[in-house]
Amino acid sequence: MLPSLLSGLPAFLALVAAGYALGVVGNVGGPLFVLILMTVDQLPTATAIGTAMFVSCLISLFAFAGHWRRKNVAMNFALPTGIAGAAGCLLGAFFAQRVPDRVLEPLLGFVVLIIPTIGLVRLTRRTGQSLAMTAATPAPLIGPAFHGMAGGALGMIGGFFSGAFGLGGAAPIAALSRLLLQQPMRFSIGSAYLATLCISLVGAAFYALNGQIAFGHAARLSMGCGLGVYLSTRAVSRIPDRILEALMLTTMAAMALFTLFDSWKGL
Repeated sequence: MLPSLLSGLPAFLALVAAGYALGVVGNVGGPLFVLILMTVDQLPTATAIGTAMFVSCLISLFAFAGHWRRKNVAMNFALPTGIAGAAGCLLGAFFAQRVPDRVLEPLLGFVVLIIPTIGLVRLTRRTGQSLAMTAATPAPLIGPAFHGMAGGALGMIGGFFSGAFGLGGAAPIAALSRLLLQQPMRFSIGSAYLATLCISLVGAAFYALNGQIAFGHAARLSMGCGLGVYLSTRAVSRIPDRILEALMLTTMAAMALFTLFDSWKGL
């Protein structure tokens, strides 16, 4: 028993490290998990997406617990986002059931690539003065009502893409809330994890009812990554916003490009 435990320890520590990295960049690893499950475990695309949604749900729970403890959650934004995202997730899941695998995978890559491209262009064009003003006043002249409406709109968009492509939604929602509301990154990421918890819970339930979740694979991925994401919340509270934003957007773009490469290779 001891040799098997020791042989599994490096893999567990690697998952903890991966979860820590995902937490720092505000991600639940949806596209990454979908790719691993399709390429390494050879699962069908729909089953890989459903399993990734279940993993995203558990990771989001760990991440939300850590960010709630550090008061990094803006409830007036996160709750409307999560509720609207749950509805959008159902629509996206129905969409995914009717699209062939050969179309679904390249669509995933294109969708994930759009948001970081916009965000990186915006990030490179901002001056040092505007960055300082953003850090000092994260949401000028924007009231709670606008936060709620923006959260609802972002939730529907993020939820649809999560249900259709297994994105999890945390990074896209955090990136879009940063773009539109100019929130500090710790609030964008912490709030997005609560929204993602609602979204992925509904999405995982849908795919489970259709028998499209491989629970053994999900347990292997979620335990280590969940612990790593929880531990990362301290770093998110301390790393400067500009670095966090650049890391998050670059990671999203890299995942998108790898997904597109994998889909073109399979054509």
